[in-house]
Amino acid sequence: MRNSRRMRGEKRGSYTLGYNSESTLSVLFQMKGSVWKEVIPYCLVNVSLLLISWYFQREQKLNVTRNGHQLSGIIVSFFVVIRSNTALGKYHQGRKDLGQMLFHARSLATSVVVATKGDQSRDAKQFRNDVAYSTCLLLRVCMVMCSYGSGKGECPWEIKELDNYTKEKLRLHNAITGHTGLFSHKKRSEMEEAYRIPYTLANFLRLKLAEYKKLESKDELGPEPARWTAQLNGFMQSYHDQMGAQCFGETPFPFEQIGRTIVMLWVFTLPLAMSSDDGSIVSHVFFIFFVTFAFIGLETVATDLEDPFGHDETDIDNYGLAEIVYEDIYSIVDIVDGMDWAMKVYYKMSTQGASGDACSSATERSKLIQDCETG
Repeated sequence: MRNSRRMRGEKRGSYTLGYNSESTLSVLFQMKGSVWKEVIPYCLVNVSLLLISWYFQREQKLNVTRNGHQLSGIIVSFFVVIRSNTALGKYHQGRKDLGQMLFHARSLATSVVVATKGDQSRDAKQFRNDVAYSTCLLLRVCMVMCSYGSGKGECPWEIKELDNYTKEKLRLHNAITGHTGLFSHKKRSEMEEAYRIPYTLANFLRLKLAEYKKLESKDELGPEPARWTAQLNGFMQSYHDQMGAQCFGETPFPFEQIGRTIVMLWVFTLPLAMSSDDGSIVSHVFFIFFVTFAFIGLETVATDLEDPFGHDETDIDNYGLAEIVYEDIYSIVDIVDGMDWAMKVYYKMSTQGASGDACSSATERSKLIQDCETG
């Protein structure tokens, strides 16, 4: 039983920061992802304040009461606990929304391919290929948007996986680069328009799914098209929830400001209160160092947890997780339509394929989509 836990521990952390939970020493001294590097300067500053206040209170006979810190400790702890719970809540929300997006993207592409596998005409294969690519592309853009607000993401209508045809459609139906600004109620920022791109891509995918009516096997599908719509709706609901958490999920500024102010004042005036204590200076240094590490460390961790996606050591590797879903989609296309059709989706989603250096050029891929749309 212990060996099985160890094996899981070795695998865990491939897409999040890993650690060996069975080794306390390993957890204590692991530097990758640790807050020590960020918090130690604060600890050293506070220890220096302790030594200075210790000197003045001993040499200059200055007395500082400890009553204030004793009475306010409960209030400070309250703010720290609230802050930590809020940050953990956002982290778990992000992880849940990511899991739902991955699940619905995989389910949607798989359902479409499997439901239409009986039709082996070229039009049906092209339909399945376009749906697979569009689903991968929608997931890719949503992964960009998960980290876009923190400055870690790319511009969603300029990512390399977009073929020329889709890129031009996105730029056309865009308030910044296209004509939709003509009916905008006000001038939109790049960030506002970036958040809208997945909704536009989802609409393109809905139109593509509606083309099942052109297939010879359309009468055999039964309620499957309604299930496809439900899966796409579930995907977009998860994206909407995540964007809502990013845009409106911040702790109200007045609460955040007063909480941080109280914590910082309490931590950095603690040396004044401790220096009047009769204990040894060595014990005071250790106490101040680790109290500072605890409070400032929790504040640092909370800040990191509120932004769980991106490329930092402690971030969830949402891009890596999305690549697994892409591969699953390539796989089901390969099973139903063969390797050549699977490789078409792969090259569209790979950097080489998007830049035109492998398999087919962007122009050829755009022509395939246009041919499918014109029937």
